[in-house]
Amino acid sequence: MSAHNSPRRRTGRTAKAAFQLCLLCALLLSLSGLGCQREKADKSLLIAGSSTVLPFAKHLGEAFAAKTEGLRVVCDGGGSTAGLLAVKTGAIDVAGLSRDMSRSEDSDSVRNFILAKNAIAVVVNPSNPVSNLSMKQVKDVFSGAVTNWSELGGPDQPIALLSRKSSSTTRRGLEEAALEGEDIAKGAKQLESGKMMAGEIQANPWAVGYAALPDLGGEVKVLTIDTVDLNRETVLSGRYPLARTYYFAIGQTATPWAKRFVEFAISGEGQALLEKEQLVRVY
Repeated sequence: MSAHNSPRRRTGRTAKAAFQLCLLCALLLSLSGLGCQREKADKSLLIAGSSTVLPFAKHLGEAFAAKTEGLRVVCDGGGSTAGLLAVKTGAIDVAGLSRDMSRSEDSDSVRNFILAKNAIAVVVNPSNPVSNLSMKQVKDVFSGAVTNWSELGGPDQPIALLSRKSSSTTRRGLEEAALEGEDIAKGAKQLESGKMMAGEIQANPWAVGYAALPDLGGEVKVLTIDTVDLNRETVLSGRYPLARTYYFAIGQTATPWAKRFVEFAISGEGQALLEKEQLVRVY
């Protein structure tokens, strides 16, 4: 029986779906209370949704609030599905999404804006002869299914798997793009920063790690994925597979503050802020 269809994997996905349902209920309950508070406030902005987008929404919210005297900004997670439902029901002003809306979710009552793209590079030591991995091989490496470079067309050497801590947005981006939301293998060595990961790769010719596009330097080799190079053009065109698009969604009857916030997020100032946070600007 393949790993994709194993009872263990199905049980894990069922548990994950149940957990997301609980998050949805909790988010709607918590934000319903905030909605009541909002009626008493002239200036408020409620943002929720994808936990991956949440850190970027917070940075944008703080910058926007600093420009708007008296504005109260509240950010929460809960997941893309929960955020989208909440914005449709008016429980929140802006939903952060780490995926596009599905056909069943698309509605005239919601406006969806592309916020930015997150592109992840798979990096190795420059002396490593492996130069390309397929998306399946990327998944196999970071899930721990493949543990030797010989299985990837390289020498008979064990793979030294490197990762970032679970709080890293770069790690979350890789898990979403390559692992279908599953965790990176537990045996991976966890590092505090992209700089530390680059240092480990320089010191170990058989190490493999990952980095956001703005973090890349000349001291590591970036692998092509499905023979596609990583650069801004291939990310924006959608050709590079280890990339995800992030969105903000608002209702058609959104408050003026919600509209102004989204306008700020896609402005030059907002895009520059996101670029500093390791995302690829789209405007």
